[in-house]
Amino acid sequence: MIRNTILSGVALIALSGASGSAFAQEPSGTETASDAAARMDTVKVTAQRREGTLQETPIAVTALGGDDLENQLIEDGSDLASVVPNMSFQPGSFGKPNFAIRGVGFQLVTTTGDSGVAVHVNDTPVAATRIHRAEFFDMERLEVLRGPQGTLFGRNATGGVVNVITAKPSTDEFEGYLAGEVGSFERRKIEGMVNIPLSDTLAVRLAGNWNQRDGYQTNIYNDQPTNGLGISSQRITLAWQPTPTFDATFLYERFRQDDDSGSGGSVATNVCLRDSGPTSVGGVSLTDGNAQNGIIRDYLSFGCQTGFSQRTSIYNSSLWGGQMNTVGTVGNRLALVSGYADGDLFRNNAGLGGLYLTADDEGATNDTDNDFYQLALNWDITDTLTLSSLTSFAEDHVKVFSGGRRSVLPFTPPAFYPPLPFASPQIANGQPLSTYTTTSGSDLYTEEKTQELRLQSDFGGNFDFSIGAFYLDMEKREDVFVFDNADTYYGVYLLGQNPLDPNPRDSADGGHYYYQSVNPYELQSTAVFGEVFWRPTETVSVTAGVRHTQDEKTFYNNNSTALLLSPGEGYQFLDPQVAKFNENTGRLVVDWTPDLSFTDDTLIYASASRGYKGGGFNPPNTPGIPPSYEPEFVDAIEIGTKNRLLNGRLTANLTGFFYDYKGYQFTQSANLGTLTTNIDAKIKGLEFETVWNPVDDLLINAQLGLQDTEIQEGPNAFTIDDYNPTQGIAGYFPLKNLLGRCIVNEQALANALSFIKAGAVPNAFLFNACPSATSDPFGLYAGIPVEHRGGVPVSIAGNRLPYVPSKSAAIGAQYFFNLPGNWTFIPRIDYRYTGDQYSDLFNNEEMHVKGWDTVNVTLTLEDDERGLTFQAYAKNLGSEGTITGATAGGSPITGSNRTIVVSDPTLYGVSLKARF
Repeated sequence: MIRNTILSGVALIALSGASGSAFAQEPSGTETASDAAARMDTVKVTAQRREGTLQETPIAVTALGGDDLENQLIEDGSDLASVVPNMSFQPGSFGKPNFAIRGVGFQLVTTTGDSGVAVHVNDTPVAATRIHRAEFFDMERLEVLRGPQGTLFGRNATGGVVNVITAKPSTDEFEGYLAGEVGSFERRKIEGMVNIPLSDTLAVRLAGNWNQRDGYQTNIYNDQPTNGLGISSQRITLAWQPTPTFDATFLYERFRQDDDSGSGGSVATNVCLRDSGPTSVGGVSLTDGNAQNGIIRDYLSFGCQTGFSQRTSIYNSSLWGGQMNTVGTVGNRLALVSGYADGDLFRNNAGLGGLYLTADDEGATNDTDNDFYQLALNWDITDTLTLSSLTSFAEDHVKVFSGGRRSVLPFTPPAFYPPLPFASPQIANGQPLSTYTTTSGSDLYTEEKTQELRLQSDFGGNFDFSIGAFYLDMEKREDVFVFDNADTYYGVYLLGQNPLDPNPRDSADGGHYYYQSVNPYELQSTAVFGEVFWRPTETVSVTAGVRHTQDEKTFYNNNSTALLLSPGEGYQFLDPQVAKFNENTGRLVVDWTPDLSFTDDTLIYASASRGYKGGGFNPPNTPGIPPSYEPEFVDAIEIGTKNRLLNGRLTANLTGFFYDYKGYQFTQSANLGTLTTNIDAKIKGLEFETVWNPVDDLLINAQLGLQDTEIQEGPNAFTIDDYNPTQGIAGYFPLKNLLGRCIVNEQALANALSFIKAGAVPNAFLFNACPSATSDPFGLYAGIPVEHRGGVPVSIAGNRLPYVPSKSAAIGAQYFFNLPGNWTFIPRIDYRYTGDQYSDLFNNEEMHVKGWDTVNVTLTLEDDERGLTFQAYAKNLGSEGTITGATAGGSPITGSNRTIVVSDPTLYGVSLKARF
């Protein structure tokens, strides 16, 4: 009822002329809502790389100032989706942020992929960004540009740009602030800034932020909170203007994270209904009391059940934290065939049954260092020409590790196995090696250098231009580790790998008894670009831009799958993969400012643009997997209008868009690796934003986003669904070995099972199912024909793109109470609704995320004269854990589990800010 009322209210505001952008400048303590509303049409933005007001810029852009971020509880980048229409956020792989705007984002698990939504700091693109964790502090404003940005901003972006603009030093006066905050979950936060004029031409600005809190989840092994937050940031900015025609700004920002948040900090838990294996195959019973039944069923298990029914839905609370049948994984399967396990070692482990519970036998760690340097130079060559240089260097290093559950049952090696002569520092996790446990982690390093030169005119008439060049040099290495004790046993006893890699767990380097994927990668990108602005009449303007980009990617892949459990140590790098892309992009915008009787000001615009991001590489030399994937392109048509009405009391911005999305890049699991490929899609939608000042002291803002996506027919629109590999075809049955899955003739398999039950064939026959010609040289499996490798392909044409909400809406209101003694009391409430979305390309109902809503409340008391601000807040009011996303991350040979992302619980806090 509440949701329907809110949505109806947003629609009524839109129909009354509605939709605009939130104001983006910090009001003084004695300001009223009318004062704020009067400034809405003068908000400055640089979305076109030249300063202009929000309402005169013919681009769909949302701008938020420092006061907006504080009052609407926008603490970091993960909160942006709550205030930007048709924007969503999901935690990405290995702690990377995954923003999507209008359905265009980053659905990849690959080192060589580019983000669809580019993050910029003061106009510089930054690939290795911590925006989803680092808090916004001492901000001038934040701009979110929707749609392809292939002309003006750094590298190409098919989805849009998030531009973080920090506050700059001023030579006018010495000033600063200090703020402290305490809140639920033992939150403690300190933030401050000081601006120091050093001379009439030189100033320095120092700012910092420190934030600590306990985690929302509880580890069942020690009953302690986990997934906490421990971050700090410091920024120094120097501004120098020795002459009226030259200025320089240097910025250095340091970010550190050291906590137990694991791979990203979001609350997440696995979803699994244990797969005990089939009860019968082709009429052969596996429940008739035969001694072989248990092991046969384990061999036929895929870890977690994958059938489609309410019982396997992500909303089935009995599956939250559920434990898979680990014979469905590589390590326990090896333990079974080697004789030191009698089946699933976790068969007595119960599920956790709670969204905020986790089982980590060692404890998660996150150790992140990020450093960013930037130098901006501007020289007014003449009164009308400015030459600008923007140089940056960024370095990012992230090491994250997390453990898994311990088996209740120990390993039971046969008596003839000798005792282990030593312990493995990487696998034990403080537990005996006889305990089955798993640890996974990643070690990511990125170094990037950028240089941009730009010549821009300001003729003040009917014609202007901007031309420039851009260069990026990036080196990246993303290493992924998976350790488990079963592999250790197998390596020691059966392969004779002695000694094992002696390195500690957090410096694994070249051992073969654990899975280690090492991925060095280099990117060099150059571009030249230009844009012209022409005003043929007083009311019509034309903007046209073009960009030529050259990308060269080099990937040094190691043969990680082949090295797993092979003798010795060290890497085996394959020949480097190299790809070059040369593409042209651009945009054309026509805008008109008619004089209408029913508005104060109106801008109507139409644009056509093309966005591009480069292709990349798949694991090489893998049968059935192409060595690379192609670039993606977005051809976008957009029509919009921006209006001021009611004597400046209402802004109303409405946008419609249509995308022809060619080569949408997505990643699926493929045995022990991943496969990235391309499909086509169509996207269309509507957006509007509004700020309304109906009476002097009341301010209301609202936004609504609607979007519809559809996958198109094409050669890659037929793909394999890991959670429905047989597509229900009678007579087909899925089998697997250590390297993959196949679909076999069910009756032929049933005949083989009869021989196993009779003792004529050993049960280890099932260990090497899905044989190839080389793995079955004597034709032992010839009687079980393989119908399909991997699974039966199914068409995904007509489906919706994943992680794209069908609708989103938000409405907020704040009232200015002017109190005696120069105090102003400002209560504010914000409501946000996010519509349903699918979490896979197959639109399976069990992966269907229902729509959800959130409520935030702030109570602010401020005195501009004394420079004091008190604030109390409640965030995610009423939330007890809402599912906001899901991933089908488990491959057929790693257990087929899924993971759900859960919203933060209700958070409370109070803060005090003193300006001086």
